[in-house]
Amino acid sequence: LPSLELPVCMMPNGSLVTGFQRRVLPNGKISPEIIFWERNGLRHGEFVLPKAVDDASTRVFGMAYNLDSSLLAVHLTIDAREQVMIFTRSNWKWYCKQAMAVSNKEFVKWATDNQWLF
Repeated sequence: LPSLELPVCMMPNGSLVTGFQRRVLPNGKISPEIIFWERNGLRHGEFVLPKAVDDASTRVFGMAYNLDSSLLAVHLTIDAREQVMIFTRSNWKWYCKQAMAVSNKEFVKWATDNQWLF
């Protein structure tokens, strides 16, 4: 994929590989998306990141799943605001459950002894 950018991560249960891309729309605008590949190589279930004033400036620094693969943390900047967004999915639809402002470029990682903590 020519528009695929780092970072790329894998669900701990091994069912999905997750990446970030900037898809160019027919009108020339940029659509920042989180994309997924299943084990068989098929793309499935991608979603567009929240709207920004300038979508081309949206950057993703890191992504990580919690231990049971139920939550995805995405460390990104949207409109020069650095934040960590927590996503969960239901029936292949992804929902942002929480967005937290952060002030450093070091990616937040999930705790290894508790699946719900950073």
